[in-house]
Formats: sequence, C-alpha cells, structure tokens
Amino acid sequence: MPEILLAVAAAASLSTIGFALILTTLYIVLAWKHYRLSIENIELKHNMMHDFMTGLANRRWLETNFDRRRLRWGRNGNPILVMVIDVNNFKSVNDNHGHDEGDAIIRFISSKILEALRPEDIVVRPNEGGDEFWVVLSAPNAQILHTIIRRVLDDAWCRVDSELRVTISAGCTLLGEHEALQLAIKRADGLLFHAKEESHETDKASVRYDFETPLRVVD
Repeated sequence: MPEILLAVAAAASLSTIGFALILTTLYIVLAWKHYRLSIENIELKHNMMHDFMTGLANRRWLETNFDRRRLRWGRNGNPILVMVIDVNNFKSVNDNHGHDEGDAIIRFISSKILEALRPEDIVVRPNEGGDEFWVVLSAPNAQILHTIIRRVLDDAWCRVDSELRVTISAGCTLLGEHEALQLAIKRADGLLFHAKEESHETDKASVRYDFETPLRVVD
C-alpha cells in the first residue's frame, strides 16, 4: 500500500510540474505574440506618418503633431517660418537619366536639407512621388531665420552631369499668430512660383519671401 501511495503522489507531482510547464510555455508564447504585435503596430504607425523613400515626416505627421509643436514654440513668442521647397530641373533628371536617378536625387536633396537644419526643425515630404518639401521652424529673430534659409539653399544641390545641375527654389513666409498652417503653406507656395521663374532664368537656387531679409539669389 505505501508503494502505491508513493506512486500516486509521484504521478500527481509530475502532473503538476507538467501543467506548470504548459502554462509557462503558453505565457511565453502569448507574451511574444503581444510583443510582436506591439512592434508591428509601432512600425505601422511610423510608416503611416513617414515618407517611405526619404524617411521624412509626411503630411499626416504634420497634421497630427504640428499643433503641439506650435504651442511649445509659442511660449517663447518666436516667429515661425514656413518654407516650401521645390527641386529645380527634376523633370530633366527623370527624362534624361531615368526615375531611379530621380529617386536618388530626391533622397540626396532631402538629406542635405536635413543636414542644413537643426534637430528641432520640421521637414516634410507632403506627397509621395513629388519633388516638394515643406520646412517649418522657429527662431528667436529674423537673422537666424535668414542664416538657416541661406544654409539650406547653399547645401541642397548637386551636379548630375556636365550640363545638368540640380538646385532648389523656395518660398518663405512667417506664420501668423492665429493663422492656420495650411494658409501659410499656400502663401509660401505662391512665393515659390515666382522663385521658380527666377531660377529658370539664372540656373541658380532662388528664394522669394514676404518678410524683411537681405537674401535673394544663391550662386
């Protein structure tokens, strides 16, 4: 009889251990699935908010996050610059060198714009497949804004071949205190149109603005 009781007890103990192992394994599997789902959700959210080709923020990111950034900048009372940028001669790159080269130019120009700006500045590629960028930033005074604009125009260019040079044109305006961002973007886009006309005539980077600045055309 004692031997039987010991055998039953041992079997029960093994059964308990086995059950615990099953529960532990199940917990690990579920935890891993939850972790993977969380990572996938983060990646999905990131992809929804960023341009696939350049990694820049997209229009949705700007619409979602700008109000918080504006509130933070507004505490300092500093002006907010809205800059709409377009790549000059981009169609010629696509027509003469192919779309792969055009994509490479977009990635290069976006990287040079990023390098010319500060970490807190916003750079957006609003349309997939387009050659337009939006820049939104704040600075204590107009001189700093002028310096940043000049640095962007100086840096964001490249030579594709002996005859084709890619530069940028920009329209710049200041966001009004209670103005909707899209209105300022539209105004900057109108200024960009005139800058593009000037760039076609000179083959240089060009900028138009509607606030006081010494900046005109960049060689």
